[in-house]
Amino acid sequence: MKIFFTRFILSLAVLMTCTQLVLHAQVTPTTSGVTLVCAGGSFSYADAASATIPVGYTHKIYYSATKVDLAVNDPATTGTSVTITAPNTVENAATGYYYLKGTPADATLCETPYQEIPVYVFKSLSVDFTPKNFCIANTAEEQKGNVTTQDTYQTFAYQWYTVNTGGTESKITDATGINYTPTIAGTYKLRLRTAYKVTTAGTDAYYCKAESAIKEVIVSAKPITPTVTVTGAAQETL
Repeated sequence: MKIFFTRFILSLAVLMTCTQLVLHAQVTPTTSGVTLVCAGGSFSYADAASATIPVGYTHKIYYSATKVDLAVNDPATTGTSVTITAPNTVENAATGYYYLKGTPADATLCETPYQEIPVYVFKSLSVDFTPKNFCIANTAEEQKGNVTTQDTYQTFAYQWYTVNTGGTESKITDATGINYTPTIAGTYKLRLRTAYKVTTAGTDAYYCKAESAIKEVIVSAKPITPTVTVTGAAQETL
């Protein structure tokens, strides 16, 4: 029994270690040096890579869903070859690691080392809200936003707008949450916009924004206190 228990603990420890290594090897929006791409999008590499790959060398890129240990494995063997479109662009990018190298036509020359390119592709994002009319004197009704995405990354930024009859948008000050409650009576044309928010070294950046349709919300004013003339029984003479 003791031997079985010891083996079980060791097996569990190995499983947990392997799981941590796999998770660590997967690209996230905060992976160091990551390139962020919207769903169905592409990425391109420019001057730096082109300058370091000698003239006459063929650019080759290989894809792997997880990080490749270049000291042990060759992405050309363990990964998938990727088509490069001009100018130096990879279409329909996927989340994972891309490995770029230069290959000479002359077999007596050396290939370049690989450059690792981590890429994270955000999934499609949509946002909407259900308009609710209310009286300013009653309990305020929040205009509740709703974000839809299948992405495991769930950090978003929000901004509410009013839209005038000409279609011009104006940001609503401090209306930067998923819900918004108007505080002044009136008829509003509202729009909610959202995007993925990635914070790096204390700086926020926004990607792949989505917006709701423009919707009308009516906030009724509280009526004035009624002023009436009350007539009761007529006076009589005794």
